[in-house]
Amino acid sequence: MAAEPYADAVRSISLWIVVVVVAAAALPSQRRPAGSIVVGELGKRLEAAVVDAVPDYWGAVLVARGGKVVFARGYGPADRGGGRRQKEMSSKSVFDLGGAAAWLTSILAVRLQAEGRLQFGDTVAEHLAKWPADKAGITIEQLMLHTSGMPKKTAWADGAARGSRTAVAELAKARLRSQPGTSFSYSALNGILLGLVLEQAGGKRYDKLLESHVLKPFGMSGAGPTSARFDKKLLTWRRESGKDSAPANAVGYSWRQRGARAVLASVHDVHALLDGVFSGKLLDHQQRVVLLQAVEKGEFKLSDFEFQGQQMWRFEGYSTGYTTRWTVHPSSGSWVVLFTGKDRGPGGVEAALLLELANSLAPVAIDPSSPPPMPPIEVGVPTPLPTASSPQGVGEITLDELDRFVGTFRLPSGGTFRVERSDRGLRLQAAGLQASVRVREGRWPGQTSVLAQRSEDRGLALLGRLLEGDASVVDEAFADSAPAASASALLAGILAEHGALSRLEFVGTAPVDRAARSWFRVVCAQGSALVVVDWLDERRFARCRRASAEPPFGVDLTVTAPDWAVGRATGGWPLRLTIEGRGDARVMVFEDGSPGDDGLIDCELVPNSPR
Repeated sequence: MAAEPYADAVRSISLWIVVVVVAAAALPSQRRPAGSIVVGELGKRLEAAVVDAVPDYWGAVLVARGGKVVFARGYGPADRGGGRRQKEMSSKSVFDLGGAAAWLTSILAVRLQAEGRLQFGDTVAEHLAKWPADKAGITIEQLMLHTSGMPKKTAWADGAARGSRTAVAELAKARLRSQPGTSFSYSALNGILLGLVLEQAGGKRYDKLLESHVLKPFGMSGAGPTSARFDKKLLTWRRESGKDSAPANAVGYSWRQRGARAVLASVHDVHALLDGVFSGKLLDHQQRVVLLQAVEKGEFKLSDFEFQGQQMWRFEGYSTGYTTRWTVHPSSGSWVVLFTGKDRGPGGVEAALLLELANSLAPVAIDPSSPPPMPPIEVGVPTPLPTASSPQGVGEITLDELDRFVGTFRLPSGGTFRVERSDRGLRLQAAGLQASVRVREGRWPGQTSVLAQRSEDRGLALLGRLLEGDASVVDEAFADSAPAASASALLAGILAEHGALSRLEFVGTAPVDRAARSWFRVVCAQGSALVVVDWLDERRFARCRRASAEPPFGVDLTVTAPDWAVGRATGGWPLRLTIEGRGDARVMVFEDGSPGDDGLIDCELVPNSPR
């Protein structure tokens, strides 16, 4: 009989062991690889969010809140190709930054400019000997903003990319796509040529300058060019379709890559970079403005969007076998850094992490010893890069000549431009689908765009019926009754405040994190109100609310002559406005630099608009 309790005890212990083993297998936190950081409950929620979103995620993740790392971890084997190199990924594992490396070159340029080694208005010819006359006017600013006119690639004859002198000679032979300063066109050659210019301005080899002026001061201790020595345990391996995998540093560091690509970094290095850029410790506000303008539209790009009521900036870059995405909440100094394979989009993991981060942002405490937050920057509305001789005003332009631009001008195919006075001088606001897309992207939208048809035609129809009190539209326009009731109350309040409805105007639509947001103006007998609609899908509203600010279809303008003003669209296209005539006979000639005959449009003044 005594054996039975003993047997029961053994069974109980065995069952307990099984439960513990199963539980341990279900909790990824029990098998964290070396270098993992999980801080507090937020860190645990972030860790669980990755597994819930993409159970077989490959890559590395870092999340910082208020400038402090709360979660960092690597996932999967360092070499996805298999074989004998099945080392475990670490949060300190290094990946190829790809086109994001060009941003480091821009940071180097900003640092050298602060030292007085160069000015952004300097021409390439001022720093490089034997530079050809047809490219003599290319400036450092144009290289940073990809408006130099350099072609996409060059032939790179044997040996041409090995030394600085031969690289300059090869680039000098390139045929320009356009006149410098006239249009945006991404080219890796801009970063390469900029790197060669910085060598001369800084008096050292490019890689030495990068180390002394960017990597070391920013604390990017694990980053470096592919020519540097890396711990083999921390190297990740590229995976290419139909090819053998190769280590991240298997890219030659000649001038085919230098200045534009071929830099390796970990998520911790990117965290250090973002902290240096956004904390105010190493760069001031104006320098940060310059760097945000310098993010190109090609291999490394910047976009802004709203997530859970928080304004976010997304930096995204690619290289052979890799994708990197850095999502920044600038007002709190918080960010999500992701590296993964190019065959896997980071969107699912990013959204899961952002949800946890956004929910935790409200109580972020600001360290009183840290520098004050820098003023906000409006992404996609660049200002001219500063030079030693930058004018502080419009020079000889009189207020009367400035006011010639003020007014509302109608596009021949729909939409209007409104030019207003602003703190910076002038601001161009766009209304209507054609106008808003043209200002935002510097081009006409597709005539068959589903987004366009949904936003304008369906949006106007649904809001119009709501304004008329048509109750049958509720089920058609909304997923459930709560936002529908809120929208009906909002529109009824606008009519009560401003009088009877005169007309409903469509202003424009912008993409917002895989969805869309549209602006409509409710014009009444005694005033008007701007309404924002967030779309749930192609047919229904998620919510309808009153706008707290003007829609993002605007550009600041600099008047450079009595009849000429310039600005830049979000996508990088230069915008030019030429005003002809005076009084009610004025015509605005709008040029956005986009290809084709429709890049130049005459816009007539709308009667009774401002002078």
